[in-house]
Amino acid sequence: MVEYVYNVRWYQEAFHRALVERTHDRLIAIWHRRAGKDDVLLDAMRTLALKDPGTYWHCFPGTEAGAQGDLERRERQHRQAPHLRGIPAGHHQADAGR
Repeated sequence: MVEYVYNVRWYQEAFHRALVERTHDRLIAIWHRRAGKDDVLLDAMRTLALKDPGTYWHCFPGTEAGAQGDLERRERQHRQAPHLRGIPAGHHQADAGR
């Protein structure tokens, strides 16, 4: 298995802990648009899936329109582990397009 460490930001700690430890029935995060809401949710689902295998759903927001959406999509792809982007282990990012 590929080791991945997600560093929760200081303002995400309580929300992330509540997700992973399932201390609440419902949660809401009202953060600014670049606060890492998708990242914290995806990491919590990854953590839960490792503890309790099953089907977990996450719907990305529909922000793919325009330059900002394209930038966000590229940033998400860049943050993915290399094996999820289809890059063989041991290859550098610069070698991936060759």
